[in-house]
Amino acid sequence: MKIFTIILLAGISIIAGFRPVFAQTDTIFATYTYMMGDNDTKSDARQLCFLYAKRQCLEKAGTFVQSELKVRKTEGIGSAGASYSELTQQDISTFTGAFVKVDIVSEQFAYSGESMALTIKVKAIVNVDSIQDQILALRGDRDTQLKVKEQQQQITQMEASIRDLQKKLSGHSTDLIQESRVERQEAFGKISELEAIKHDIARKTKLAVENIELGMTEQEVISIIGQPRSRDDNSYEHVTALNYGRVWIIFESGVVSCLAKSECFKRYGNGPHGRSYYNQSELVK
Repeated sequence: MKIFTIILLAGISIIAGFRPVFAQTDTIFATYTYMMGDNDTKSDARQLCFLYAKRQCLEKAGTFVQSELKVRKTEGIGSAGASYSELTQQDISTFTGAFVKVDIVSEQFAYSGESMALTIKVKAIVNVDSIQDQILALRGDRDTQLKVKEQQQQITQMEASIRDLQKKLSGHSTDLIQESRVERQEAFGKISELEAIKHDIARKTKLAVENIELGMTEQEVISIIGQPRSRDDNSYEHVTALNYGRVWIIFESGVVSCLAKSECFKRYGNGPHGRSYYNQSELVK
């Protein structure tokens, strides 16, 4: 059975303080049954059924997080108190969809009357503490907020396009059916492409945070994480910086001197700066 996994991180991995999270997690489940049409293959059915099940699961997760954060705001827990007054429920739902991973639990093909039906059950593991941290981190990074919202909107639009194409595929025109199938596959391809980019960014950010140590050379870093998304060199200060998603790895005199949060790196203008430029709260390591 092929497992479809969506990493909904909206192009970037948001890191807030990088503290380990040991809070209890909640698992959200959703089940969807898709009735296969005459123009659907089993592969088509899997993609479509997962698409609809995933959307239901993320909507439930968004509602759950909204409810939990509303309680925290009311009780004034931690820094959550006044912070959410600036966020609408739609914002929280959008960000939750960007940070939560959805996996298939089970799938089953069965006949329903004369038609074949596919039922897929999915789950999302939701850690409200982690999502809270990531949402709060976004408050100080307007550019990232816009990117998250834009990319989530792109996914929503592509999903809507696929639903519209399904209606066309129920028609009887051979030419229209073929054209719609091609369009549908292109839409699935765009979604997969976007999510592959997000997955790569999330993976590299995680690798950087967990595996890169002070004193490593640039060659050692690249051998562990791969090529950076971008780099910045300041030959005058003998400082080099490599970007891996939401962190910049700063090298001074050829070795890692610190890992800085991306929003803090940008704050200091053009060219990378050494460890002494950052406050402790702006550093990952």
